[in-house]
Order: sequence, then structure tokens, then C-alpha cells
Amino acid sequence: MKHVNKAILLGNVGSDPKIGNGVARFRLATNRVWRDKDGVKQERTTWTTCVAFGKLADIVGDYVKKGAAVHVIGYADTREYEKDGQKREAYEVIIEDLSLVSSPGASSSQGSGQRNQAPAPSPSRQQSSSSRTPAPQHRGEVDGDFNDAGFDDYPL
Repeated sequence: MKHVNKAILLGNVGSDPKIGNGVARFRLATNRVWRDKDGVKQERTTWTTCVAFGKLADIVGDYVKKGAAVHVIGYADTREYEKDGQKREAYEVIIEDLSLVSSPGASSSQGSGQRNQAPAPSPSRQQSSSSRTPAPQHRGEVDGDFNDAGFDDYPL
């Protein structure tokens, strides 16, 4: 039986990416809106840690900023780490492709079907899927606190 591990996210970046040693990490907010059984509108925001490696990490560092709307395609991954003597597990999306949908502070044209787009990266910064540095098979243990990047523990 074949298995599929593909993540496709469209959301807003919660803070400027953490960059170091060929690794970029940022948190992406995605919203889900629905109506409950009584017809009352409900909304839930999910925060997902997204990780890019190699040249793609450089692109994230150059173009992705807090508040930007981005489209991420990648795969779900987990990593184990230890904090305060307890083993923990972190869920992340390893980025394979990323598109900048809008820059922070860009206004949208509501009702017109159009959106403001940030300038595309220069051709020298764009890369095809075949030229990307693949994510490592084993990324090692990293401190699970998002604010303490621990990038030295990500082998490339």
C-alpha cells in the first residue's frame, strides 16, 4: 500500500523567521471557519512550525517576514527532543516549495478577485524542485522551545 505525506498550507507568518546554519523556521497561522450545529460561526487558528533547509532557507530569510501571507507545500515530520528532563515530540512541516502570496501590510482588493503580490524573487534566487537541497533524513535533537532555535543541531 502506498502512503502519502503531503502538507499544503496557506496562512500568515506569525513572526520573522529564525535563520541559522542553513535552516529557517517560522510559525504559520492557518484559520478554519465553520458553523456549529446551532448555525453559530466558529473559528479556530492552528499554528504550524515550518522548516526550510539550504538555499530555500536563504530565500525564506530574504523574503518571508512577519505578517506575510505564504503558500507552503511540504511534508509533515516529527522530531524528538528533551526539555526539563522530559522527552517531547515536535510536529513540523518541512518545506519543499514556498510562494509569497502577499507582503506584510499589503492591502487586499476585496471583491475584485485580485490580490497584491510581492515582487517575485530574482531569477538567481529562484530554484527548481530538482536543484533543491533535500531535507536531511535525520535532523538530530533540537531544543523544543521555538524561541531557542538550536540550529547547530540540524545536520545538513
